[in-house]
Amino acid sequence: MKSNNDISRRDLLGTATATLAATAVPRHVLGGADFVAPSDKLTVEMASAGEALPREGLVFAGDIWKILAGFRCESPRILPEKKMIEFTRPSEPPKDISDRSESNWISAFKAGEQAPGSFLKAGAVTETILLGGVALRARQRFVYDAGKMVITNLPEANKYLTREYREGWEL
Repeated sequence: MKSNNDISRRDLLGTATATLAATAVPRHVLGGADFVAPSDKLTVEMASAGEALPREGLVFAGDIWKILAGFRCESPRILPEKKMIEFTRPSEPPKDISDRSESNWISAFKAGEQAPGSFLKAGAVTETILLGGVALRARQRFVYDAGKMVITNLPEANKYLTREYREGWEL
């Protein structure tokens, strides 16, 4: 028997699709008359800094900062800009390598260096995306301690961070 928290991907997508197909509600209805969408707030922030939002990209919005990056997480930066300066302690950001061809990977391998698409660099982004899935299943905000890899304020959500493997398939 399934509990409320055990929802399959198929059930989630089916429910979401049915809800989206049957619901056409103006966004101001969802948040009230004074509701301003996060994307509109970001557009205003960028315009006030004399910049425009990129054509495509990712935004990770937290309570204090927002992280704006390209579609493949290239050139990440913290908004507002003063938070980026505080975080980086006015140093030069790493050089962005826009050529993502296999020759860069092969050259890095031969030189004993990390390639631009290193799994070591991708780990934090992957962890963040997976935590988004945990948040959907937990159905509420939680606090995650990355060092200990545990959810601290909602212990019952920790069950979504691990799994039991069948015999012979353990890690």
